[in-house]
Amino acid sequence: FELVRELVGSERYGLAPETRQSLLSLRIFQQMDGAILCLLQQPGGAGGVPPRPWPSLRHCCE
Repeated sequence: FELVRELVGSERYGLAPETRQSLLSLRIFQQMDGAILCLLQQPGGAGGVPPRPWPSLRHCCE
């Protein structure tokens, strides 16, 4: 998803600065940032601990 963000933010494709800013401020980019942060906070599952089910991830990211 970072690649999409870089492409949208790039001046190479001729988008107006206002358009780039509008696209980058879309909620999907904010939600993805939140989801990635949430995933990074999840335990690694090492030490024989079973991975957490998806509902715990959904709760974390809401």
